[in-house]
Amino acid sequence: MAMLLHCGASEISFSDLAAIPAPPATDSWAPVPHSAFVEAISTSLDIMGATTYATKLAIKPGKTGADKFFGYTEFSHPHITPRRSGTAAIIYRSSWDKSFAQSGSLGFSEFICDNLALRGDNALNFHRKSTPGLSLSYQSIIAGAMVNLIADATRFVSDLNRFDTLVLDQSPTNIDNIACSLADHDAVLWQNVPHLRRELTRLDGPGGFFPERATCLTAGLVMQAITETEKRSYNVLSSPRRLAAATSYLTETYA
Repeated sequence: MAMLLHCGASEISFSDLAAIPAPPATDSWAPVPHSAFVEAISTSLDIMGATTYATKLAIKPGKTGADKFFGYTEFSHPHITPRRSGTAAIIYRSSWDKSFAQSGSLGFSEFICDNLALRGDNALNFHRKSTPGLSLSYQSIIAGAMVNLIADATRFVSDLNRFDTLVLDQSPTNIDNIACSLADHDAVLWQNVPHLRRELTRLDGPGGFFPERATCLTAGLVMQAITETEKRSYNVLSSPRRLAAATSYLTETYA
């Protein structure tokens, strides 16, 4: 997995991240240090019997020194089947400018972009606002969210593996129908439908990463095409929501 930084973010080490203090708390808002978020995720993975590998972190400084934070931790777990599209990872983000709540996703990705467009599949999410009471049981809250992610992963991986082998009609008419249906279900913006269609018809696959696309179009490649399309978006909240919508649509339509 790699990190693609092009929207004003910069990679940062954990020690440097830990040296950045959280903004002062108010009566209704108590920001948690970004480093504490990383530690809570790492501890939870360890408790659940996961083996962790690389961790990459990045920030957009802003007024607080770390207005927006995001990163990923690659891991393996006995209950999660490996996938060819990439290593399992927890992708997470937080903000001190209140642009979004602390959240995380389980994905199988090969890179994370600083506009939060993830190449890979990303549809399981948890969200926690920085309320004053959060710090009192922070580790248990994060651990509970992580346990739910791992528990749901069996079904999630089953869906994704089915997508990889689900061959779709690749006629121009059906590709147009797929692209428009995804837009109708809010899995892609209508204005990005032409770009999505181009990704779906590339002979080397979405983003040029899947040469097998020359022989067939699968539902898995449709998911990849959506992530490639999402790179055009600068809305950090859009990618997880749109990929979740795409997963639901493909499951309902082709189950």
